[in-house]
Formats: sequence, C-alpha cells, structure tokens
Amino acid sequence: MVTSYRLSVNIIVKNAESTIQKCLDSIVEVADEIIIVDTGSTDQTVSVIDKYPVNLFHMDWNDNFSDARNKALSQTTGDWVYIIDSDEILQSNRKHFDELMFDEQAEAYWIKVENIVEQSTFIHKNIRFFRNRPTYRFQGRIHEQILPTILEYKNHSHVQESSINILHKGYDKNYKLQSEKQSRNKRLLIKELKVNNDPFLYYNLALEHLKGKHYKKVITFLKPVFAWKKNKCLIWPMLISC
Repeated sequence: MVTSYRLSVNIIVKNAESTIQKCLDSIVEVADEIIIVDTGSTDQTVSVIDKYPVNLFHMDWNDNFSDARNKALSQTTGDWVYIIDSDEILQSNRKHFDELMFDEQAEAYWIKVENIVEQSTFIHKNIRFFRNRPTYRFQGRIHEQILPTILEYKNHSHVQESSINILHKGYDKNYKLQSEKQSRNKRLLIKELKVNNDPFLYYNLALEHLKGKHYKKVITFLKPVFAWKKNKCLIWPMLISC
C-alpha cells in the first residue's frame, strides 16, 4: 500500500526575471522536486532561480513549447507532475495535492486558471496535474497539450476535476512586448495548423485576435471550433468555463 507520493513541479522559462520569484515562492513548500528548463534567458532569470532548491536544465529555443515541456518531463522523478508557468502563482497548498494523488482512479486533473487582464478576470481550465508516466508527453508547437496522449491509454473518466487554482498575471501592460508575443503566437499557431487541423488551434488564434481587438477575425477562427463535434473536442471544458 502506498503511504505517500512524490510531487514534481515543472516550469519552462525564458527571460522571466520579473515573475519567476513569486512563482517559485508559491511552490517551494509544495513540491518534493522542482524541474526547470531554461530556453535561453539573457536577463537575470537564472540568477534568481539559483537561489532556490531546483534542478535547472538548459536547451536552445526551437519554436516548440512541447519540446521544452518534454525535456522537463524526461528529467522528472516524482510520482505526479504539476505544471506551472513562470508568470503564475499557485493558490493551493500541499494538502490539496495529497488528497488528489491518493485517488487510485485518477490519471490527471483539470486545474482552474484565473487570468488577470487589466481590470478584468477570466477563467479557463487546463490539464496541469497528472501521473508521471513515460507515455504521457506534450503535443503541439504552441499551447501544448498533455491530454491527447493520456487519452491514448485511459478514458475520460480518469480525467477529473480539482479544486487547485492558479493565478495568472502574465499579461504585460507593455504594448510592444504584448504585440511581439501576439505576433509570435499567431506565427506558431498558423505553422502548427499546416500539419494539425485541430480546433484547439483555431480557438487560440481567436484569442490572440481578441487581444488585438480584431473582432472579425475572432469570429472567423471560432467558427470551426463550434462546428467541431462536441465529443471530439478536447477543449470543450475550457470553452464551457469561459
């Protein structure tokens, strides 16, 4: 009988000196192991990370978020993995995780992400907490997902809701930085759509155009999302929560 589980927290970073400290402060007492992959920081990100008990790895950025996520997973030794971004803050304590890890039927959990954008808040769900198995790996160049590989081995009943909550404050008010990020995201989404006609990609393209207030394009990219059959759409829980 298992009496305890080890929890690993994975983060990928690049030039996150302004946010990584608060992120690490929120998880350092929760995690048994922290794995960080830096994809080429040129600021003080690594210096901040070095102050914490983490395992830090480096890789060159190759326009593929899944590769960075999977690099972190390949170094992970815990029984369960929790994914957090450098501009997010965990709002839950270790007790929440322990209760969920002892559910023998669960393979993964939906996590609520509370996004703060200027004076507004919107919430979406994502799979961020799952068992550490070598067959579970991220897919997608951008807005990478772990759920498709989990569902290759387990059905939807093993993917459950949770009370774990993340606060996301990563929407920088700097117009230039936001514009550059949106341009990058749209470029990678379009690149991925050429090889993967996934409604999740259209959904995220719509969100990127919504940030830029390009409302006609928002409608254009949402149409294939709602045209997709509900039982085939892995993003449906996120759409329902918006």
